[in-house]
Amino acid sequence: MRRREFIFALGGAVAAVTEPLAAAAEDYPNRSITLVVNFPAGGSTDAMARILREPLSQGLGQSIIIDNRGGAGGTTGAAAAANAKPDGYTLLLSVNSSLITNKFLQKNFPFDPRTAFAPITLSSDVALVLAVHPSLPVHGVSELIDYARKNPGKLAYGSAGIGTMHHIIGELIKQKTGIEMVHVPYRGGAPLIQDLIAGNVKVSLNTLP
Repeated sequence: MRRREFIFALGGAVAAVTEPLAAAAEDYPNRSITLVVNFPAGGSTDAMARILREPLSQGLGQSIIIDNRGGAGGTTGAAAAANAKPDGYTLLLSVNSSLITNKFLQKNFPFDPRTAFAPITLSSDVALVLAVHPSLPVHGVSELIDYARKNPGKLAYGSAGIGTMHHIIGELIKQKTGIEMVHVPYRGGAPLIQDLIAGNVKVSLNTLP
């Protein structure tokens, strides 16, 4: 399973970013641009934002300010971007689940993804990885499933948040195999990695950092 990351824009940013600058409004951009990342610093989405910042800055001739807004499986940051002034100076770097599955899994979803944003480009396609803490006596997926069956409800798996692809795949594994694992949602992939290394959570579904 792979997770895709996209850049979205509000209002006039689409033309300014996707077309040559000469064809865009003559005075755009005339100040710095904020790139909202809807997961905490240190995760794969944040890493992609920092890779893109320099070429975006060079192409647009303005500085790019990264604004990490983690929480609610990416909804917190996406909502902040959706509520920003649609003047082309706020962009959103988001994963697909934040704008697709979250709408159907979260009550009172705060915006309509169909109208709040206009897509600019697919920025990356990253793999989802199942990892376990070395203290867990397993050395493969089949051994993990056997262990979970022998210890029902004693294992917990972490994800980057409710409604993320990590969460959905975790629940799909449980459904297909009949095992019981408690879901522990995090604010993003970075804090999940920290807790996995520390042994606070034994199983992780996350993207490659």
